[in-house]
Amino acid sequence: MRPLIRMCCLLPVLGLAACGAEDDDSFEQQKAPATEPANHTVDSANRLRAPYAYNRNGSMTGVYGALEAGESDYYSVTLDFFDAGNHQIWLKDLSNDLDLEVIDWNDQSFLSQGSDISNEVIYLNTGSVGFFGDGPDEVRILMRVFGKTDTAAGHFTLEFWTYDG
Repeated sequence: MRPLIRMCCLLPVLGLAACGAEDDDSFEQQKAPATEPANHTVDSANRLRAPYAYNRNGSMTGVYGALEAGESDYYSVTLDFFDAGNHQIWLKDLSNDLDLEVIDWNDQSFLSQGSDISNEVIYLNTGSVGFFGDGPDEVRILMRVFGKTDTAAGHFTLEFWTYDG
């Protein structure tokens, strides 16, 4: 009888632990249109869901990708006032020398071109996004992953982190 009581007491605890566990939906993306299944242009960029900004430890969205030689892969995130803050865009887990470009809503380009297979990171702030007032209602951040050379191809992880701003 005693083991049965212990098991019944543990079930709610296990259920709470399961509810708190993160599912791996942070790497979901909306694929490019069927007319161009690859995301090799700005217009066909795969959209990542916006990370939730109000988490003091940061929140993340991202994608596992593979780049073919001579191509660029494009991804985008659309942020509104509730997603605004300080951001870190990471290109990591590289199997070849790949680079990262981030283009903000003002068409300003930021490049990270480290050597070899080291992680690439770009920092960005979207504090000017407004709910009311002078700032834009939402902004689109475009990310481009490309090879250091025309023959560079490989796998990568692209992460878009947001911290309270």
